[in-house]
Amino acid sequence: MPLLAVFIWDWIRWVHYLALALWIGGIFFLSAAVAPSVHNSMAAKAVAGQIVAKTLKRLNTLEIMCCLLLIATLVLSRRFVEASTALHALLAVVVLMGVLTCFYAFRVTPKMEHLRLTPGFETQTDDQDMKREFRSLHRVYVRLMSLNLVLGTAVLYGSIVLLST
Repeated sequence: MPLLAVFIWDWIRWVHYLALALWIGGIFFLSAAVAPSVHNSMAAKAVAGQIVAKTLKRLNTLEIMCCLLLIATLVLSRRFVEASTALHALLAVVVLMGVLTCFYAFRVTPKMEHLRLTPGFETQTDDQDMKREFRSLHRVYVRLMSLNLVLGTAVLYGSIVLLST
């Protein structure tokens, strides 16, 4: 392989692994460190919720950017990798992760935000309608983000196996 092609292939893989690390690491760090720390250290739940919500919006933007980078690197990898079926499988999983991200970022989050900003939300007890709906949406969000973490880890493993050849 010519030197320029080696450089391009190395760069494609570097961008690919960086995007995966940021996506997986961002989800893991937010769920394991940021959200629990903020919720446990803040006296006011509303303030903690606002901080985590703003952090999640930024993470969602990062996730979408990482998804686009991963799609691009996988498409560009076709020139360097012969296992097209495995490459297409990785691409399908990344697209699924992107769809899940867009769903929880653009469908679930706005509903949660609307509920959180509704007058009287903070004064409701846990068994009242708005709080129940918020908790239900939050569970959906957490499950989908957790699924993305698992899928991202699978993509990382598949990438190591496929792209290191």
